[in-house]
Amino acid sequence: GRRRPDSRAARRLVQATIMSSIADIVAPMPMCAVKAAAGEVPGARRRRRF
Repeated sequence: GRRRPDSRAARRLVQATIMSSIADIVAPMPMCAVKAAAGEVPGARRRRRF
């Protein structure tokens, strides 16, 4: 049978970890810094699920 690597779940886990760490970092920052940090995340603009 064909086995596909579970990259989707791994990528989702990695992205959730990145998002939580970013949320911890930008919590005391102003909103403009939050938006700038969010724009630097790879794949943040491609994915519309957030």
